[in-house]
Amino acid sequence: MFSLTCDESTLEQLCVGTRSVNDNYEIFEDVLGLYELSRQNAEAIVEVIFDILTRCGLNISACRGQSYHGASSISRIYGGVSALVLKRQSKAFFVHCNAHCLDLVVHDLTNECPTISNCILFVKDIIDFVRRSPKRLVILNEISNQLSMPYSNLTSLCPTRWTMRAELYNSLLNNYELVQEALYTLIEEKGGPGIKANGLHEQMNKFYFFFGLKLGYLLFSATEKLSRIIQSSSCCLQDILSSAESLIRYFERIRDDITFKSFYTKVLKESESLTDKPILARH
Repeated sequence: MFSLTCDESTLEQLCVGTRSVNDNYEIFEDVLGLYELSRQNAEAIVEVIFDILTRCGLNISACRGQSYHGASSISRIYGGVSALVLKRQSKAFFVHCNAHCLDLVVHDLTNECPTISNCILFVKDIIDFVRRSPKRLVILNEISNQLSMPYSNLTSLCPTRWTMRAELYNSLLNNYELVQEALYTLIEEKGGPGIKANGLHEQMNKFYFFFGLKLGYLLFSATEKLSRIIQSSSCCLQDILSSAESLIRYFERIRDDITFKSFYTKVLKESESLTDKPILARH
């Protein structure tokens, strides 16, 4: 297993780890270290991988699989990392990372739903606007004390972490009224920050945004449960297949009219003191 990262000094580094199994079929995951890359092409990456295996006394003949994301330099069948490793060890078959496949599917599906895709952009803007300023965080805590409302940390969106969307949505839902009040206070700031606070505050006052937040949390909390199972070191293929089937049945169940009506009614009630009333879109 390996991943490419770029640190604050802008150096590209390869993080290499191994997953192994003993005679009792117990699974072990070990990080071997971070290694600087001079180039990011397949040949350079494979050269580093085999150098590390040699230094650690690990024989490639014991390798029984490869699993990476879908980047062309990694997974292409001609000249990619997976292909070059397969040349050295014919039993090291490549399998596209299931967690990455799930994330790509979720990403594509949310892009097809404007309610969720528009919402996630504003959620990121709102949380980044508040979290990246110590002054705004102080204002948020002051409002929390004034209103005697508990404040829990806002979670920022990390595009490379596939199990963070639900936590992101939930952190804003838990602090919805507090963030609304903080943005209203920040409108008084002069210049760009005040203008942006006003725009974000208007978004949070819309039922459409609140509904997208609740719908996104409903969907992401289910898909991220499957993602965590896939990434677990103790899972087996049967666990993944059973969890995937359960997720499909769950989505089929919440798509029926009765369940959706119940969900919509609940969201409508929760939004009464937070947003404006829903308005039917013009066609």
